[in-house]
Amino acid sequence: MTNEEAMRLMTEVGLHEGGMDNWVMDNAYVGFVEHVQTDFKNRLAQAIEQMPFGDTATSFAVFVRNFK
Repeated sequence: MTNEEAMRLMTEVGLHEGGMDNWVMDNAYVGFVEHVQTDFKNRLAQAIEQMPFGDTATSFAVFVRNFK
């Protein structure tokens, strides 16, 4: 996730009001957003691995975990 994507998400949930060009990035928020994204990808990959498609499900789960 890029800093711009993280800022857009924070703006959408009300952690920042104003334009994208007029504020200082808070590293704690960015770290939190990245943690949430990683957690979501891992949960999604775990669900995919449980699907009854054998190696295809496993391969897709690896793709999801590594998706940037």
